[in-house]
Amino acid sequence: MSERCPSNPGTGNQPSSASFPAHPVVILAFLSMLAIYFFSYFQRSAIPGTIFNEIQSDLALPATVVASLGAMFTYIYGGMQVFVGMATDRVGGRRTLLFGGVIMVVGGLLFPFSHSVFLLFTSRIITGFGASFMYLSLTKEADLMFDKRHFVALLGIVCSVGYLGALVGTLPFQRLTVWLGWRDALLYIGILTGFFLAFAFLCLRKFKRFTPPEGRLSFAPVRDVLMNRRSLPLLLCGLINFPIYFVFQSVLGKKFLEDIAGLTPATASTFVLLMIVVSATTAFMGGISLRWIGHRRKPAAILSGVLVLLACATMLAAILLRAQSWIYLAAYVALAVSTGCGPAFMALMKELNHPDAAGTSISILNGTTYIGAGIVGNLAGFILDQFKDKAIPVCGKTIYPVEAYSTLFTILVVLSILSVLIISFVQETRGESRYESPM
Repeated sequence: MSERCPSNPGTGNQPSSASFPAHPVVILAFLSMLAIYFFSYFQRSAIPGTIFNEIQSDLALPATVVASLGAMFTYIYGGMQVFVGMATDRVGGRRTLLFGGVIMVVGGLLFPFSHSVFLLFTSRIITGFGASFMYLSLTKEADLMFDKRHFVALLGIVCSVGYLGALVGTLPFQRLTVWLGWRDALLYIGILTGFFLAFAFLCLRKFKRFTPPEGRLSFAPVRDVLMNRRSLPLLLCGLINFPIYFVFQSVLGKKFLEDIAGLTPATASTFVLLMIVVSATTAFMGGISLRWIGHRRKPAAILSGVLVLLACATMLAAILLRAQSWIYLAAYVALAVSTGCGPAFMALMKELNHPDAAGTSISILNGTTYIGAGIVGNLAGFILDQFKDKAIPVCGKTIYPVEAYSTLFTILVVLSILSVLIISFVQETRGESRYESPM
């Protein structure tokens, strides 16, 4: 039913359970897939956030359109998660990763040549569609390539590589765009992605073909998860908590600091970089810390909402009081720490649904959070454009007024309050399945 990566390519032997497989092709194949995932996370996080002003001034676009470039990516990415999960189970992670990789490279190469709104959105849709295959395909192959007891450690590696891609999408990418311009910088990144994709193909073609599971494809697990009322608080909060963080990481974080705090592009990118570093650290510790509180999930889930509320309220107050820049950094750190509660949400989602639908339930929650990121991104762009008459053009940039950002953060504070209230209704599981079949 499931495929295993052979310890000797071309044979049917499974890797030794004593340690990671020693054959260089296995390690190289995994590393090449990690590289492709790195670039997919870069595409997800760096555009348009780091080059928001550059894209806006280059094509004379309103903020709504630029923000929608990030939203479009996350809509496609989030909406595809359930289908990608089903595809990896039917044809194997390697095929779906290579298939998605080709599409992602095409979109990534098309974007820097886009000189119209239509081509910008077309290339982002193509890139988002291809990138949506990366995470689940890679985790599927990690499960098949290595012994089961290494799976959690490998997931930690995968997550770390993803955050590394986000880190490179901040200050390093900003400096590269200063040197080369944003179009040439993205062109070279697209070419480099294609190189690693070709390398992955050469490594992966040596492994035996995937044997698909028996039985027909069914959407019944998806329906059951969506109909489970106990999942509802998690899905609603998934539309609020992480999306607010992600929009500041990938869309608005740098521009907001330049417009309101008066920071230089390099300093603003550094703030976002530090936020991602904190997020990566707390995400790694999030699963471990649940043991320290007796495997309770609900306190961590509530803490996530409280931290997002604290961050948004702090930034709203800082805007109105014209606070110093370190206040904004503290708020960014609070947003980042909130992502460390992500494992609690994933665990609750799995434990409140049927055990056989664990993968489906997590993919639905994961998809919901990225759809939420698209919604919040569109909301931010829409609000900024309501104040475009008061915006000030400075050196080719559009600086939006205090009123625009104070309005945005007022709405985010209200959403954060709702999130805290909603998640208080979720059931505690303490690490055990609490699934109850609907009557």
